[in-house]
Formats: sequence, structure tokens, C-alpha cells
Amino acid sequence: MPEHRSHDFPYVEPPRHDELSAGIAAAPSGPQNRDAGKLTAGPDGSAREAGARGGAAHRGRTRLSHRIDAPTLTEASQRRARVLRRALAGELAAGVGGGHCGIAASLFIKFAAQKTAAAEEAFAAGNFETHRKLSESARMDVLYAREHAAKEAMARPRAPGDAQADLRRRILGEGA
Repeated sequence: MPEHRSHDFPYVEPPRHDELSAGIAAAPSGPQNRDAGKLTAGPDGSAREAGARGGAAHRGRTRLSHRIDAPTLTEASQRRARVLRRALAGELAAGVGGGHCGIAASLFIKFAAQKTAAAEEAFAAGNFETHRKLSESARMDVLYAREHAAKEAMARPRAPGDAQADLRRRILGEGA
């Protein structure tokens, strides 16, 4: 064991418990399968990539604004509501949201999708008054979502554009 001096007293450093003793070769560490093959370790493994991404895959998403699990709706209606939510959110982002659909707008879209599915079930059951009320409420939720998306798009900082092109447009009136 190596001996050092500390404050003019001899100090013997004990062997570390997390290192192999001298003369013992370490086992080769290759790719390892973890989580039943879902994540693999190593420099090129998916575990490293997943760790590097962190929660980026779920950025801008919450369970309350994105998941449609309504126990009162049938499974088919829930599937249709999920498809409708995705389609409406995509359309909203592309149309008025500047490529982005925020949490508040997405929450209103979820409400609209659930109410639309419930309205269709009420219509199929012959309950036309409930169908009318739910449809109108869903329409209002879509309008609220559009309003929120537009406000968020206006408040979002814009990327700097081509200064020369902006100047040319102002001087020559092109594309105005």
C-alpha cells in the first residue's frame, strides 16, 4: 500500500473498493441490453440518445391537455376523439399558430374533441338536445383554441429575417 505524509504524520492509503486489484484484468464491456432490448448501453446505444434528449420528446405536452381517456365514451369514440384532437391541433398550428399549438389551445382542442365524440354518441342514441348543446360547446372550444393560438403566435419572438429583403420590400413595395 502506498504511504503518504499528511501533516508530518505517515498516512497509509487503503485500497479503493471500487477498483480492481493490481494484476486483475477488467472484463470487456460491450453493448448491453437493458429493459428487454428497448435501451442499449454504449457510445452508440439508444440509452445514451434517450438520456441526451431528456424530456424533449414530451416538451409542450401534458397528460391533461393531450390524453383522451373518457370512461363514459365508448372505445371507438375515444379513438375518433384522439384522431380529431391531433388533426385539429395540427391544423391550428399550421393555420394561426405559426407552427406551434400551445398547452392552453391544446386543452381547448381536447375539450372540443371529447364533446364532439359525446355529441355523436348522443345523436346515435336519439338525444338531439344533448347533441345540440355539446356540438355548440365544442364549436366554442375550437374558437377559444384558435384565439389562444393566435395570441401565442403574436407574443412569440420572431426569428430575424433577411434585412436586405425587408429593405427591398419597403422601398420597392414588392410582396407587400
